[in-house]
Amino acid sequence: LALAAEHVALAIDAARAEAVAARDRAALAQLLEVSSRLAGLDTVESVLDAVTCGVQAALGFEKVVVAIADGAGGFVPRGAAGWHGDADALAFSLTKGDLLAILDPAFEIEGCYLCTNDEAMARVGNRSSHVSVRNGTGPYAWNRHWLIVPLYDRGGELTGFLWADDPEDCLLPSPQRLQALRTFANQASAAIRATFDLERLTRRGDELDALHQTTLRLLDRVELGDVLEAIVESGRSLLNTEHGYLYLADKRRDSLVLTIRL
Repeated sequence: LALAAEHVALAIDAARAEAVAARDRAALAQLLEVSSRLAGLDTVESVLDAVTCGVQAALGFEKVVVAIADGAGGFVPRGAAGWHGDADALAFSLTKGDLLAILDPAFEIEGCYLCTNDEAMARVGNRSSHVSVRNGTGPYAWNRHWLIVPLYDRGGELTGFLWADDPEDCLLPSPQRLQALRTFANQASAAIRATFDLERLTRRGDELDALHQTTLRLLDRVELGDVLEAIVESGRSLLNTEHGYLYLADKRRDSLVLTIRL
């Protein structure tokens, strides 16, 4: 009986190892497929949607979201997979301080941060209406755990995070699985940087084009009022504002006088 039990244990280990190897192969194939698609994507949302769908398909997490810093101390979801009919759960109120409380070295595994729900609640409290559904019991079971992968810019500044939940097998992810997840997060960071760079270049090109067009229009005008109005209109258009104003100094009254209003 003991010998039979030993053979059963070996068979289970072999099957588990084969399952991990198969998942690793699928993750690599999915990572390459996502990489090949990113070059053709031109917005942050499209890039992050591709990454989150890749994580979902390759690593078996039913729900995946990438959130980016909003510049006001919080984070805004910019790409998600698996949240059908559950969009309210994405309205989390996680701040940078909350995130840093989770990014404790005690929770770090392969560049990812995994902690129990009780530990997360003790540090940051409830920040979302979402509740995990693929839970189990036992030392290897997923049970409402928090799995966060931070995203950084070129200078090492925290710019967002990837959050994965509800593993299909209801088990805690292996180190190999977390390595693959970190690789997807690195890909997301690089793609975000490239997309932001492209957006900045596009905006700069639009600014230069507007300046060029304004200069051409000014050459055809001789009236000062027309020239100033053209300048204000160009600035209003560049900043995409509803109104534009120009004040000129009145040295006699030592004040500014509203000259153009659009």
